[in-house]
Amino acid sequence: MISPSESGQIRAWQAHKSEEKVFVPIYGKIKLVLVPILDWTSKEVGNPLVKILDCDVPALVHVPGGFANGFQFLDLNAKLMVFSNFSLKESKQDDFRFDSKEFFDWHQ
Repeated sequence: MISPSESGQIRAWQAHKSEEKVFVPIYGKIKLVLVPILDWTSKEVGNPLVKILDCDVPALVHVPGGFANGFQFLDLNAKLMVFSNFSLKESKQDDFRFDSKEFFDWHQ
């Protein structure tokens, strides 16, 4: 479960070559951005996919391996549940981080 320390907080980018994630909004609204990584060495990416997750509209989002994910909490009390097909140990071995200012303009 992930929740913000302040409204508008951005958490980006975490990527996995193989691990898959499922995101479920538990409370509030969250902007989820997914970016396909086309080349891991040069950081070449495809077009971002933007989704607004809203706890009042039940949904889950499956993210396959090969994507970077980032999110912005649109409500201070928002909560995001995250599920994975990897254990924590396996996930750490498939974890790639990028600066939040790459790939997407969060203020658009």
